[in-house]
Amino acid sequence: PKAGPAAVTVYDVTGRSVAVTRTPGHLATGSLSLDMRSLSAGIYLVKVEAGDFTATQKLVVQK
Repeated sequence: PKAGPAAVTVYDVTGRSVAVTRTPGHLATGSLSLDMRSLSAGIYLVKVEAGDFTATQKLVVQK
């Protein structure tokens, strides 16, 4: 993927967006920290979009 700003969206199992983060600059390290403390325990989908790159991963929150 090309370097550039990225958008990270977290969806619950119903498909509702529960968190959105946009990076103003580049993800030079290939990593991003997100504060998930406000999410309830459960399964979520995390979608990362940067330029023409899109990836979706499952996230399990346990409390």
